[in-house]
Amino acid sequence: KSAQARWLTQAERHVDNESPLNLTLIQCLSSAEKMDWTIEKSVELGVNAIVPVFSNRSQIKLSAERIDKKMLHWQRIIIAACAQSGRNICPQLHAPLSLTEWLKNRKSTVNSYKIILHPDPQLPQTLSQLPRPEKNTPIELLIGPESGFDSAEIHAAQQSGYQTALLGPRILRTETAGLATLSSIQALWGDF
Repeated sequence: KSAQARWLTQAERHVDNESPLNLTLIQCLSSAEKMDWTIEKSVELGVNAIVPVFSNRSQIKLSAERIDKKMLHWQRIIIAACAQSGRNICPQLHAPLSLTEWLKNRKSTVNSYKIILHPDPQLPQTLSQLPRPEKNTPIELLIGPESGFDSAEIHAAQQSGYQTALLGPRILRTETAGLATLSSIQALWGDF
């Protein structure tokens, strides 16, 4: 009915499965299952922080009470995803806020490498054509809602230092775009 154990030598176990990149995913809120999926998989792909945001075209609106419940739910998803992927550091989960609030706070942050996906085929650069960020520079990835950012939001993001990039010739759903981009960033600059 009971057991006891005693270490005979110094216990030592160091696991470091963290990405060499400091990645923050700023994801516009999507439907419950899609947002859960995005959070779970982004943790498995190595993000350090997740920031849910509301944009002008966001179809999801949450009351303060629902935000509290969602935060607890998402935190459980993060813990489970860390266990699944062998991570020993849980990414930070920020409380949902408006895109405008997020961008206002980011204008003074010049030391981050900021990317916003924009599915305009006229864009001059794809993700693979962006210059490699300096080592240890935090990378922020901004992903739009199901119907995309409006032009004012794209402009505001650019004014806050985000560079637009095209992921490829196909327009991806919001839950696919962030994960595909995180995978690409890990392959281009990270540990894939």
